[in-house]
Amino acid sequence: AVAGNVMRTLLQLRFSISDDPIIKGECAGSNRDAEYSGVNRPGRTDEVEVPIETHYDGPSVTEEHVLSGRRFLLSRPADPDRLLNDPLILELNRRDDYMPYWAYLWPGAFLLAEAIVGATYPEGMRALEIGCGLGLPGLVGVSEGLHVRFTDLDRTPLRFLERSAAANGFEPQGLARQYPL
Repeated sequence: AVAGNVMRTLLQLRFSISDDPIIKGECAGSNRDAEYSGVNRPGRTDEVEVPIETHYDGPSVTEEHVLSGRRFLLSRPADPDRLLNDPLILELNRRDDYMPYWAYLWPGAFLLAEAIVGATYPEGMRALEIGCGLGLPGLVGVSEGLHVRFTDLDRTPLRFLERSAAANGFEPQGLARQYPL
């Protein structure tokens, strides 16, 4: 019973179920193409604007993960540590402690994905994965019929997510993607 309560809490915190419509185009007030600015951050006064779009130029790998007997393919950087020496990452880190955590598959992603796989959801249910990174829980949700909006501060993980979606046979246009909310 305790494990079930913990998983429900994780689902509520990490994978927010929403009845709001998934927006598939530009919308008023969207900061989809917004630039990072230290000016708008609490405690920051520097005025140099840097876009949050890191670049990973190393090798990529597509890995197979089996969850509850089901196979999922996930595209990710083969050497995510090389991002740590990227000049843009270093500058973003200096300004706002930015780290490319998206490039690593977190252990909690497996727990959440296991809780999602095989569950039943009402037809057409929408879900929001905030800070999706590589997006394993959201991809599992898509496989279960959920309409998932993937969000991340950095645009780069969403490109890896699109590769993963294609590798799993999901239609990329069926995935809602958004940069910061």
